[in-house]
Amino acid sequence: MDVANKFGADSVRLYLCNSPVVRADPLKFREDGLTGIIRDVLLPWYNSFRFFTQNANRYENLSNIVFKPLDLKACFKNNELNNYLDKWLVAASDYLLKQVNIEMDKYHLYSVVPKILQFLEDMTNWYIKLNRPRLKGDLGD
Repeated sequence: MDVANKFGADSVRLYLCNSPVVRADPLKFREDGLTGIIRDVLLPWYNSFRFFTQNANRYENLSNIVFKPLDLKACFKNNELNNYLDKWLVAASDYLLKQVNIEMDKYHLYSVVPKILQFLEDMTNWYIKLNRPRLKGDLGD
């Protein structure tokens, strides 16, 4: 409980899912592994969420219009997306969900975290970076 209180339960869960213990191998527990999970998984996810909500709030304050996000999945299915990066995001998130479900069904917990890490890295380093002006509203509504 001390470790969960210090680092958070989610980081402990992810650390253990990504550890050799789920393959019945010995585990040498290290706190720096938890800080790595926080740094590599939880903070990028949180910062992406925070960036999105800040810009949605900014849009609402500037336009006096309630922000309503597009249903990207529906737009993708109906071939209504014009932005290639939006198409990539929908396809990549669908692929991630399928892969996570496959691995979880096999109880290969250790192979889930790397897939999530790769998606988060691609989303934060490419999708958000390349779409920053558009997501901030600099290119219009």
